[in-house]
Order: sequence, then C-alpha cells, then structure tokens
Amino acid sequence: MTTDLFRMPFLNQLDTKAKLLEALRIVRKQAAVRFKTLEEEKVRMTHLMKQLHPQRNGGNRGNSYVTFEGANYNEAQNAPLQ
Repeated sequence: MTTDLFRMPFLNQLDTKAKLLEALRIVRKQAAVRFKTLEEEKVRMTHLMKQLHPQRNGGNRGNSYVTFEGANYNEAQNAPLQ
C-alpha cells in the first residue's frame, strides 16, 4: 500500500465553480488510484489464499458454510453447527 496521504479539499473554500471542479477532479483521481490499489490487493490476497489452501480432490470437499435465512438471527448464531 502507498504511504502518501490524501487530504480532502476544504468545502468552505470552494467558492467558485472552477475551484469546485478542480477539487472534484482531485477527489475523483484519488478515488481511482485507491480503487486500483484495492483491486491489486484483492488479486494478491486471492493468490495468497489459494497458495495457503489448495483445493483437494478437485473441489471444496470438506469445507462447510453455514447459511441462515429466517427471522431470528440470534437463534442461528447460538445453534450448533451441523
């Protein structure tokens, strides 16, 4: 991750349309940079997780996921895993 700091433009200093548009360009550029960095980190983490937990026997056998659909979430949290 980068160590550069982004400072949000002060809204009370955007008294002209030109200043507002310039601030918007800065925010949009920084958002794009951060999104790209986040996507690169996501790819890196996915690759790392695949290295740490390779799939065995051609699938996800042995992995279990608990899902819940219903009105009482608290009961589902305390229920034993099946």
